Amino acid sequence: MPDIDITTIDMNEMKAAVKVLNGMEEVTTKIKIVGISKQAMCDQFTAQVLELDNAEVTLPDPVVDYYNTLMTPAAPPAEPAAGAKDTPAADNKDKPKDKPKEPKKKEPNPRIVFMEALVAEGKHTKASIIDQTLAAFPAISKSTIATNLTDGKNPKYCPFTKLVKIDDESKVVTYAD
Repeated sequence: MPDIDITTIDMNEMKAAVKVLNGMEEVTTKIKIVGISKQAMCDQFTAQVLELDNAEVTLPDPVVDYYNTLMTPAAPPAEPAAGAKDTPAADNKDKPKDKPKEPKKKEPNPRIVFMEALVAEGKHTKASIIDQTLAAFPAISKSTIATNLTDGKNPKYCPFTKLVKIDDESKVVTYAD
């Protein structure tokens, strides 16, 4: 069995494979996924897979795929081409990555969209907005909705597209201009 470089293992991927393995009926000794070192989990995973394979148990594809990635030896470092200069590792971090990651576009929260429509009308008080939002979204707590409105006044925490303001006298919630 080749030596496995533990530093290259993604713990989340290994946990996912262990969960699939633990879900099998044939597994009598479950592998812990919390409070265990990466090395111990890897050793137990490979031992369990080998044991099940020797017993001729059909393993799920995610387990087989992950086991195969563990057992594939890492490619040796490439030899520099003849006449190439030795570049220090510090220079490598200045090179641009192949492809910049694009941020995922999140779907707007329907509760926030609903609340924004009420604020845009400019005639609802904070209590009125809370009551109407509670009626439309009964699974959400009253304190969550109140916190959304309060956070709407702070640029750091505002869940809305624009900052809101609450009039001191009339208590009407509108957008701050």
